[in-house]
Amino acid sequence: MDLAAAVNSPDKTAVAVKGKIVNVSPADTRSTGDKVIDYQEVTLKDSTGSSTLAVWGDMVNQFEKGSLVKFPRCRVRLFNKSKRLTTVPGSTYEMMNADDDLNDVSSDEDLSDVVDTTTSGTIVAILEFDPYLSCPNRACNNKKLSTIKDDKFVMLCPTCKKKYGASACNNYARATVFFNQGDQSKKVSLFKPEIQKIFQAKYSEPTIGWEKPTLFKKFLELLPLQVTCNIENSTMRNITVKRAATNCS
Repeated sequence: MDLAAAVNSPDKTAVAVKGKIVNVSPADTRSTGDKVIDYQEVTLKDSTGSSTLAVWGDMVNQFEKGSLVKFPRCRVRLFNKSKRLTTVPGSTYEMMNADDDLNDVSSDEDLSDVVDTTTSGTIVAILEFDPYLSCPNRACNNKKLSTIKDDKFVMLCPTCKKKYGASACNNYARATVFFNQGDQSKKVSLFKPEIQKIFQAKYSEPTIGWEKPTLFKKFLELLPLQVTCNIENSTMRNITVKRAATNCS
């Protein structure tokens, strides 16, 4: 089934799709009941259009931009009034070396097909601020590390399965905020590169450390915060801050 037909199917319809990966968002986690599961969004594209595809568990960090992939079983879901695709328990994927239907599909994201593009609005609230240690292996895309039981100074990457001393890890962070556009509000995430842009634009001394209480307090001081940005798969990118700078005291 082509992507346009899949996305136009009723909510919860099981579909089989294939396409070219044109965007891979940073890996994250989601809570489902009493479990925390690895989660990632990729953008799949074919000759009829593109769609966000949510992948879970062992499929996270398995795809690169430009890859041709077939998903024999996934499901259409309605998120914030927009149809998207998601893998489900039992989903598999097949990497393809070539495909006649996808040979002429560009590896670039077609912004006309993306649900959210460049937009302006206001960050009005911060729901969560999560500074964390991430994997130093670039292939793991700053995956959040977990501590090894009984050894708080050694970290384990769930993607590459390697162990690292805390001093060798990257300091990374994710914030979850409410973003208002007119009378509509949505929950979106932003990661360390965009957080740094905000602090550098707003504070004359942007190096304030990455401790959670300090970050949370300093971010709250800036709200409401008017920005222009791109929103891709519920993640803010390319932020430009509008309000005049203030001093960090």
